Order: sequence, then C-alpha cells, then structure tokens
Amino acid sequence: MQTINRFFNELTEAMGTHARFVIDGVYEGKELTTAATWHLEWNNQFIPLTKGCSFFKCSKDGELLLIKEARVLVESPVKPGDLILGTLKRIISVLTNSRE
Repeated sequence: MQTINRFFNELTEAMGTHARFVIDGVYEGKELTTAATWHLEWNNQFIPLTKGCSFFKCSKDGELLLIKEARVLVESPVKPGDLILGTLKRIISVLTNSRE
C-alpha cells in the first residue's frame, strides 16, 4: 500500500513536464472512501478523451492515509448515445408487443 499523495506525485512525475493531471473534484464517502474526477492537459490545453473518475478505499496507518483499493474509470472514446437509445426503444417495443 502507498500513501495517496505519493501515488499522485509518482503518477505526475511519470507523465513528464508537458502533461498535467488535473483534479476536477474530490468527493468524500463513508468509512475512508473517496472519489475524484479528473482530466489530462498538455501544455495547459485539455486533451480530448482523457476524462476519468477514480474511486479509492483507504485505511489509516497512524497519521498516514493509505490506498487499499483503487478503481479507475476512463472516458470511453465511443459515444453511443443515439445508437443505444434507438436500440433500447426497439427492445422495449419488441418486449411490449410480445406480451400483448
């Protein structure tokens, strides 16, 4: 396990000097859980398709807050919005008609 600060410091160092990991929001949950929304920038410009959300379960070791578990969800490059809605409408129509 590692501390949250060390994790983000190492992540930022690994990305180099032009890339920047930007925290958009931090949300506290119950029992030492937290979530953060974020995106990446290159030379202070937003990089498309780099939004994400990370969820952390933590524990305490004295004064340190340690990451026990991390789950990272990254923005999908595929935006199926209308396709999904159309498919869902057809499925509901078929299911509704089959019950009549």
